[in-house]
Amino acid sequence: MDSEIKREHISLHQTHMLSAPGSLPDSGGQKIFQKVLLNSGNLEIQKQNTGGRETK
Repeated sequence: MDSEIKREHISLHQTHMLSAPGSLPDSGGQKIFQKVLLNSGNLEIQKQNTGGRETK
């Protein structure tokens, strides 16, 4: 959930809009989400918690 919040925060800062609850991010939102996962440490935590498999 932390990475979703970070993505929304970045998106709000860049576009001044939030995604509708429950909606899937558009391609720009997906790129932001990928960068958040790769650069925020969340991916490493997820690997440790799941034995190395991505679940998202």
